[in-house]
Amino acid sequence: MTAVAFVGSPFGNVGRNTLRDGHTNLLNFSAFKVTKLSEYLTLQLHTDFLNVLNHPNYSSVDPFIDDAGLAAEAAGFANPHLFGFSHRTISFGAKLFL
Repeated sequence: MTAVAFVGSPFGNVGRNTLRDGHTNLLNFSAFKVTKLSEYLTLQLHTDFLNVLNHPNYSSVDPFIDDAGLAAEAAGFANPHLFGFSHRTISFGAKLFL
């Protein structure tokens, strides 16, 4: 018996937001320092911190049963995996404005 025949809807009778996915804990931080070197020359130093707390974040679970046998990334039923930028990344830079 299908959900359409039993409930009258192709989506079944499960309430909305019954299942929850993992939370994303991500904290990014940037710091800038602007220094005037002369009347026409300015130096900007900056640093960017991505995922400061270094917390692993998992991607959403694939809810589609039709690709359960696939082994590709982001495929396979209920196969959570780490998504990109799950590790702490720090970058430094400088800009010279004329």
